[in-house]
Amino acid sequence: MKKFNNFNFYIKMKKIYFIIILLFPLISFSQGYKIEVEIEGIENDTLILGYYMKDQKFVKDSIVLDKNGKGVFKGEEKLFKGLYWLYNKKTFVDLLITENQVFSLKTKSKKPIENMSVKNSHQNEIFYKYSEFSFSKRKESQEIRKKYKDAKTKSDTTAIVESLKKINQEVEDYQKNILKENKNTFLNTFVKGTIAPEMPEVSAEQKEKNPFFQYIEYKKHFWDNINFSDVGILRTPFFYNKIVYFMDKVVQQRIDSMEFIIRDINELVKKAQADSNVFRFVLPVVLTHYEKSDKMGLDRMKVNLYETFYLSGQVPWADDEMLKKMKERSLRLKPNFIGNIAPDIKVVEYDCDLPNYIRHECEPISLLQIKAKYTILLFWTTDCSHCRTEVPKINEVYKELKKENIDVVVFSLSTMNPELNDDNTVNEEKTLKKREKWLNFIQKKDLYDWINVYDLYHFSNYRDLYDISSTPVIYLLDEKKEIIAKRIGHDVIKDFIHFLEKKDKTIK
Repeated sequence: MKKFNNFNFYIKMKKIYFIIILLFPLISFSQGYKIEVEIEGIENDTLILGYYMKDQKFVKDSIVLDKNGKGVFKGEEKLFKGLYWLYNKKTFVDLLITENQVFSLKTKSKKPIENMSVKNSHQNEIFYKYSEFSFSKRKESQEIRKKYKDAKTKSDTTAIVESLKKINQEVEDYQKNILKENKNTFLNTFVKGTIAPEMPEVSAEQKEKNPFFQYIEYKKHFWDNINFSDVGILRTPFFYNKIVYFMDKVVQQRIDSMEFIIRDINELVKKAQADSNVFRFVLPVVLTHYEKSDKMGLDRMKVNLYETFYLSGQVPWADDEMLKKMKERSLRLKPNFIGNIAPDIKVVEYDCDLPNYIRHECEPISLLQIKAKYTILLFWTTDCSHCRTEVPKINEVYKELKKENIDVVVFSLSTMNPELNDDNTVNEEKTLKKREKWLNFIQKKDLYDWINVYDLYHFSNYRDLYDISSTPVIYLLDEKKEIIAKRIGHDVIKDFIHFLEKKDKTIK
């Protein structure tokens, strides 16, 4: 009896094993994707599957549909969630890629959304119904708006406005129903992400108390409808653009508001930490945006991002080399932030000859000891062709300001380096000629009203203190030697000083 039972058990196990073998291809395939497509009107032609990322479209896969317009996109690895698209020269249509990646779509090349039939993807089914509804309401709204310019009476205008309000309400109700019935889905993330956050009504009293109340509330609720914990948000056409819009249009842009800009941007990046992949996307996007920006004063933001996230150990993908460069960059930028007192540099004037300079026998002049309401701090060299063009123009601006009785000086530091021999020793003869070239330029361009200084061997460490790697570079300092502008052109100096003079008179 026992032997018989064992035999029965053996037979049962063989059957189970056989079933597992049969099912194994299906089980393993479920880890990938399989999207069956049938499009009437596209036969024996290529169909491309792609996705949205940042403000671009990328191709993921392509197939050739058969004579019946049928084909299958498939792969062993799952696709990343997001909004994808199907493209052929005859049609274009979006689709959702969610957790379930085995489904089928059937439609026509003309009006693909209206003719869409979906199997085994509830989220796509709802998505296409929503898309069709939104399109019809948008079309209806456009037709009503056309009547607005032809409205003859106030009642006509009121009727049009009420009709538009009704359409907006219908769309909002439709969206709310989708969100309610499809919680914890990518469909929910996508639809909600396209909705502008609700803003509270602002009373006259609130406006009077705080004219910026509405702006503050708008900024406060800007990210309310974005699900940072859903990685699918990365592959949408709106997420990246929303980040850029926030940085360029929503947060304050004034130099004197840097602490608020930093606070708002840090809050955005911290929200992105809800998902490691979202964080890995958002932080570099933000950093690159500010690294490429030519707006004055935003170097403080770069250093903030370096120190707050990268150098604090919160960025696992950053290697030692990247962190080393960020640390070095921070050290060069921090001393010369706008708003800082300019780092002092003690250098010798043009009439100190080279031997005395090397022996430290000339009395150095200190930048911070210069008495003037405005100091134009200029770094340049005669080896730089752009400098040779720019310096005379700076002198013209300087003379114009002096004619206006504005108290301004130019602290002009030559960034020339010593000439070296093949063994890296100083070639004194060539170095003397280089210095002579500089002195001749001063004489030729009549720059003797300036404070002309040099520091061949970088005793003052000016390159690190002022982040000088190329020339010309102009800093503008106020009476307290606070940095009020940096890396500006000659054409900005006068306007900037005029603005400050006008502001000063207004305060007085």
